[in-house]
Amino acid sequence: MAQAGPPGSAPSGGALVIAVVSCADTFAGAEHYLELLMGELRHEHRFTAMVAGAAPALARARFAEAGASVEVVPGLSRHSSPMGVAAMMRALERMSPELVHVNLTDQGDGMGALLAGRLSRRPVVATLHNAVPGRARWRERVSRVFLALPQRTVAVSASVGRYLAEAGVDGHMVIENGIHAPVTDADARAQLGGEPHRFLVCGLGRLHRQKGWDILCRAAMLVTEQRPDVDFVVLGEGEERSRLAAMAGCRAVRFVGHRPEAPTLLAGADLMVLPSRFEALPLSLLEAMHLGVPVIASRVGGVPEAVDDTAVLVSPEEPEQLAQAILALMEDPDRRRQLALAAKARAQRLFRADRMARQTAALYASVLG
Repeated sequence: MAQAGPPGSAPSGGALVIAVVSCADTFAGAEHYLELLMGELRHEHRFTAMVAGAAPALARARFAEAGASVEVVPGLSRHSSPMGVAAMMRALERMSPELVHVNLTDQGDGMGALLAGRLSRRPVVATLHNAVPGRARWRERVSRVFLALPQRTVAVSASVGRYLAEAGVDGHMVIENGIHAPVTDADARAQLGGEPHRFLVCGLGRLHRQKGWDILCRAAMLVTEQRPDVDFVVLGEGEERSRLAAMAGCRAVRFVGHRPEAPTLLAGADLMVLPSRFEALPLSLLEAMHLGVPVIASRVGGVPEAVDDTAVLVSPEEPEQLAQAILALMEDPDRRRQLALAAKARAQRLFRADRMARQTAALYASVLG
């Protein structure tokens, strides 16, 4: 079934018809990337977002707001069945796009979509958002077969580019994530429950083991033993909520759930933490940088290349090290200010949505030759 998105301004005469494919059953960073990309290029090309039946209403609405027509493909999922592949091929035959762009949350995602795109005899581009470490060898072998199907694969960070190179994937290129700078909300601190005389540490992201919120909980316990005047807040929802709620250490952290305006609320924090076990180039990090909120993050994946020397980096899985870094920045407002100003300037220079879109549009043109 198809749902038409808002037409917006008519694309130019050289517009491409592009099918973007999202197999996700959530709306997270990878899906926000698609929203940004289609929104930036909506006046140049015509997009149809092909989504899974399990795609949340939020994803469908945001893709439509970005100017795309939205089509739900029965059977399309992270691990599509043969029926799902066939349904996607029929949909591609009907809409006849000039190019298929498959959005891959990680290297285990979207294999059926990649196969359907190639079997439909259309040029296929993919974007790989993350490389999950520690997967079984047989899973990696299968993933690498399917990652060889697109004509070009976009890596959202140099760390993902290195993974593709090591996997022997030809034709990959790095186009780093970019975003629109979030609007600053003057009431953000109050909405986060922050009090003027207390220090506010904020995290933003899915409640998933990857994000390391259990590590933050253990660090928060250590911090509050020395500085009881600090509050910890995490914005996000996910499968780990019940496990985190059962952890004794998480009594020091308030998990406030999903907030549509979460990036704007970051502006109310004194410090943003990203205690992830692995990352490529998380949008929450770029949002904090654009807002001028100082950051402490795990030294993983594409995080070091994104922040350079504009954030404090700690080892993953080390709550004691994270706690010491938080305490040190709490005691040093000048350092926080320096980091914030440098990070904001770096984000404005390097991590903009228009730059990401221009590079992707150039990639489309090169693939079609």
